[in-house]
Amino acid sequence: MSVITLGVSTTITNLQTRNIYDSCMAKREIDPGLLVGAPEIAERLGLARPQVVHNWRYRHADFPVPLAELRQGNVWYWPDIEEWLKATDRL
Repeated sequence: MSVITLGVSTTITNLQTRNIYDSCMAKREIDPGLLVGAPEIAERLGLARPQVVHNWRYRHADFPVPLAELRQGNVWYWPDIEEWLKATDRL
């Protein structure tokens, strides 16, 4: 599986509103196989509906910022989600 390098600075507007701009400016290597949307997150966690993921995003300021916000939906990096789940005792 290939690895891509993603410049997180492409989501500056979203990051500034979440007050984490400075910590995300560095480039990071992203495994494309670990990119997930709300449906994939819900499926991996055995949740009945992807809406639960969206609820977490809006209710918890520390929920990971999506790597991209597309018309089709938001895209997260699974290790970021997994880390948040463990830190909040959801996994």
